[in-house]
Amino acid sequence: MRAVGGHPVAEKRLARELADTATPERLFERAWALLVLEKVRNRLWAEFDNDGLFDLYVFGLTGAAQTLHLNRGGTFENATAAVGLPMGGAV
Repeated sequence: MRAVGGHPVAEKRLARELADTATPERLFERAWALLVLEKVRNRLWAEFDNDGLFDLYVFGLTGAAQTLHLNRGGTFENATAAVGLPMGGAV
């Protein structure tokens, strides 16, 4: 290894550094995925029944189960069937 500028220690450290494998495509996909996750998170906590309290919508990534829980000021009420969401089936 040839030392550039007379700093062999720095050159050895540079040789040990991991290469950055982030391509423009991977950076774009990561940014896109984070944006989608942020939008999903924002919709999970939303106001469904106009009572001023945030309600919680829960779903599985495969669409196999979904529930809507209405915030009743400290407790949550399962309102899945009441709003017509299928319980336990694919959406």
